[in-house]
Amino acid sequence: MNKTIKVPISIEDNREVEFLFHKYNSLMSIVAYLQENGKMSEQAIDKKIDELVYLNIDLEKKKKICGEKYKPADIGPKYNYTFEFDYCELVYTEINE
Repeated sequence: MNKTIKVPISIEDNREVEFLFHKYNSLMSIVAYLQENGKMSEQAIDKKIDELVYLNIDLEKKKKICGEKYKPADIGPKYNYTFEFDYCELVYTEINE
């Protein structure tokens, strides 16, 4: 069985990642709608896709920073982590091969 450890994180870090996560998903939905709708120019859609790419980069950077900042000392070298926004926690799960 994989070891799981829940680690509390700061409200500020939690809010920032959650905000970026929801902003990214919202923009993804808008881009999908615009592509299906076909009423906007290809150039305008490309601009939104560029925004989406940069937003994803920001989100992934912040997730990585938090993942390293709060990583428990007793977790193995291979692990996954997920954010539990409602509880201000990171949940680390060791990967056993």
